[in-house]
Amino acid sequence: MIKQNNFIENSVSVGEGEDNNSIMPDNFRERRDLEQYFFTKNTIEHLLSSFTMAVPNPEDLEKKLCLICAPTLAKAFHERLGLKITILDIDERFKELPGFKYFDLQAPIPFENEFEYILFDPPFFYITLDQMSKAIQVVANGKKDIKLMMSFMIRDEAQVKQSFKMFNLERTQYQLEYATVKPNRWENYGLYANVDLPMIKRMKKKGGSKW
Repeated sequence: MIKQNNFIENSVSVGEGEDNNSIMPDNFRERRDLEQYFFTKNTIEHLLSSFTMAVPNPEDLEKKLCLICAPTLAKAFHERLGLKITILDIDERFKELPGFKYFDLQAPIPFENEFEYILFDPPFFYITLDQMSKAIQVVANGKKDIKLMMSFMIRDEAQVKQSFKMFNLERTQYQLEYATVKPNRWENYGLYANVDLPMIKRMKKKGGSKW
């Protein structure tokens, strides 16, 4: 009972019925001890479309795409499109997803892969940006040309770019949405990338260059 009470205290329900803007079942709980926030249905649809247009061959997408801390997107790929997309996450409630692999950002373990794209939706506070960057470098097996997309707070943009400077990230024009965050706060979140995808483009700097 104590364990259950602690879980309730450190988690938030996605809601039910029309109030549930995630793709998870009604009253499924986001783990705040992991700073877990799920994408809205709209964001899930947008990301599904963007990646399937960028890599239209399903077998290639399964091999090339890695999701980190984005389990609901992996769930959507599996349930909607029948794709086994690798999902690296510490939350073992998602271990039934066919592409699930337990992964601790603070103690990353390298493994063989052929990833070309990584989408990373990290916790924003309890792990440092430098730790996150090292974890991504482990997943990328040292490849500097990996195509990385990463969400983070816009107010911390300078720190994001500094910690991930080897990946040359720039903020995109895309507006991320989180299911249990009030819509008037979505503008606080940015999606950073070193690649343009269909419907997700990096902002241009003055003079027209993206870098």
